[in-house]
Amino acid sequence: MKRIWGKLSFQNARIGKKYGIILGIVLSLFIISAIIIIFSLQNIADDIDAVERRGDRASSVGQMGSLLRSKSARIYQYVLNPTTEVETEFNERNEQIIALSKELDSKMDTTEERELFDQFVELDMKVSSSFNEIIGYMRQGETEAAYGSAIDAHEAQAEAIPLIDQLQQLVDKQQEEAIEKAKSDQLIAIITLVASIIVSAIISILLIFFVSRNITKNMNKVVETSNRITEGDLSVKAIDYNGKDEIGQLASSMNAMSEHLRKIITQVSSVSDTVSAQSEELNQSANEVKNGTEQIATTMQELASGSETQASQASDVATKMADFSNAISHANENGAKIEQASANVLSMTEDGRDMMGVSVEQMKRVNQIVKDAVAKVKGLDQQTKEISKLVSVIKDIAEQTNLLALNAAIESARAGEHGKGFAVVADEVRKLAEQVGSSVTDITSIVTNIQQESTVVTKALEEGYDEVEHGSAQIEQTGTTFVKINDAVHNMVSSLETINKNFEEISSSSIEINTSVEEIASISEESAAGVEQTSASAQQASSSMEEVSANSDELAKLAEELNSLVRQFKI
Repeated sequence: MKRIWGKLSFQNARIGKKYGIILGIVLSLFIISAIIIIFSLQNIADDIDAVERRGDRASSVGQMGSLLRSKSARIYQYVLNPTTEVETEFNERNEQIIALSKELDSKMDTTEERELFDQFVELDMKVSSSFNEIIGYMRQGETEAAYGSAIDAHEAQAEAIPLIDQLQQLVDKQQEEAIEKAKSDQLIAIITLVASIIVSAIISILLIFFVSRNITKNMNKVVETSNRITEGDLSVKAIDYNGKDEIGQLASSMNAMSEHLRKIITQVSSVSDTVSAQSEELNQSANEVKNGTEQIATTMQELASGSETQASQASDVATKMADFSNAISHANENGAKIEQASANVLSMTEDGRDMMGVSVEQMKRVNQIVKDAVAKVKGLDQQTKEISKLVSVIKDIAEQTNLLALNAAIESARAGEHGKGFAVVADEVRKLAEQVGSSVTDITSIVTNIQQESTVVTKALEEGYDEVEHGSAQIEQTGTTFVKINDAVHNMVSSLETINKNFEEISSSSIEINTSVEEIASISEESAAGVEQTSASAQQASSSMEEVSANSDELAKLAEELNSLVRQFKI
């Protein structure tokens, strides 16, 4: 029962789903193969890690043997030549052996390896202890005792070397075993990969083959049935397919189409006979209707001529009223724009009046500032004159000082040897007086220039002061003019508002008149159009009756042809 249900469920699935199931099975097989390969690769990776770990261990064991031999050589070298350098080299190798022994202590896997390793470490410690004894003996000068300790160290070294060689052999053997195991696991992984790919490919090919063959077989049934229906054979048997996939839906549609075609052909055969009989009656009725519609068309043409004349006159009146209404609207819009512009001008004149008031105040402040500047420059000119007086006094003092220095020089010359010091002072005073005189000359020149410039500035400021007073008067006059302009613009804006209101009332009335005229024209046009349409309908009805008569004849012929076509189908 489960097998039958599974078969029906798979058969009911869509074709894409069927191939999806096959693809899922194939992917599952490949995933299982991949998982197996992953585990195999993990085993190979573990084997490689073991090979590397055992290789490192073998290298460390061999290095410990070499270091022990090097330590023994340093012992004999120290006995022959006890130097600190030899002692240092021995200690370095001893520390290396200790480090390697700590590293290898946790890597001894078997009991035999552990015993050999422990014995080697014990003998190495004995060699190191003997070297320490040799150092003490050599420092005390006891050479024979040192030789004895050297012999002990050599014996310990001789026992340790075979042990480390045995340990080396064991480690090398384990490394070779790990390498062989890695190669074996690698071969198994390759075989598993190839086998899984081959099995997955075979299963996939078989599944696709069986499903494709089943689909092709059922599709051939559907194609064969459709070809027979195309040839006109409607007696074909229904397609037997129980699935609900695309093929099942196509088979069901094909069966339904065949059944519907049989019913349609049967009905068409019956209807074509009826149409053939009634087409003659329709032809006779169409001729009678044609004669009546020709009389109606003649009467409606006369009515249409009068309606067209009335509609044309109403249309002319509507056009003229529309032009008049547009002119009024245009004037109204221009009035609104002028009103807006005048309002802007009014706003700008008010701003100009305010700004002119501010300018008047600023000119007054500038006038006061220039007036103060003139007074200050005049005060500066007066102060420069006072400076000139002081410079004259300083110049007189410098001349008197120079004269006194000259007299002092004469008196020092009379005093002879005793007046030399005084002569030097007099000379310095004379030089100072000359420098003061020179500086006074420069100051006099500068003060003179300042007086000249201050005179020029005073004159310029006085002229500027006069211009500022004149400008202040003109600005005040301009401010008065702006006030008058503002009043005039106020009056203009008020008048424009009144004009704009009148234009709005006229525009509103013209719109109402235009609407009424347009309604009259529209009604006239509709009446004319209705008459014309009625006339056209009558003419069309007459023409249609002619076509009906012709079509009824054609219909009788087509009914006969239809009967001929229906007879071609095999029901």
